[in-house]
Amino acid sequence: MGEIRLNRKEVLRYMRHKGEVSPELERKINQVEREVFKMARLKSTYQIYGVEVVSGKVSFAGLEWESEKLALNLKDSSELVLLAMTLGNEIDILIRRYGSIDGTNMLIAQAVATEYLEKSLDRLEEEIKSIYGFDLRPRFSPGYGDLDIVHQKEIIRLLDTHKKIGLSVTDNFMMTPTKSVTALAGITKSPSEKTVNKCAHCQMEGCEMKRDEI
Repeated sequence: MGEIRLNRKEVLRYMRHKGEVSPELERKINQVEREVFKMARLKSTYQIYGVEVVSGKVSFAGLEWESEKLALNLKDSSELVLLAMTLGNEIDILIRRYGSIDGTNMLIAQAVATEYLEKSLDRLEEEIKSIYGFDLRPRFSPGYGDLDIVHQKEIIRLLDTHKKIGLSVTDNFMMTPTKSVTALAGITKSPSEKTVNKCAHCQMEGCEMKRDEI
């Protein structure tokens, strides 16, 4: 499906950079972006499950999660896609290396890796939709809104990510490698509203990273 192209505005947003981009910063971003693309070892896995949503509770695969926000997100879905993706330990090593020699490059690497992961998740969803012929609701992850982050471990277990893609979670529910995501997305037969602003679908309040533009 071609090379993944990052949105430079999103990279700058993750960096929380405002104002003009100097030639030196532009050079650094280009350099770090090339390094991240070179070092990343992108891996993913997913599984489809039937889901039932009743009174703020979401049930699938023998689990029952309480989350009004997730229930609202899945209200028109009878199935969902559970997915996980990681950029690999190599990116963690790269970020730590930059942290010891150049704080700006470390910040850039964090932002570039985050945008790379988001774009890769978007592509995975497009591939899934193409294979199965359905559409997907906006993805939702443990820790968003009122969905408890403890459910991270259940996703890791269900998808067997440690064995399949080398992704695990600590006792504090932090993922290793750190540049990784677990999420679920409701399946719908009707096309979802198209928007360039994913934050329009997010119910998380008080987020410092929220996009303003649509």
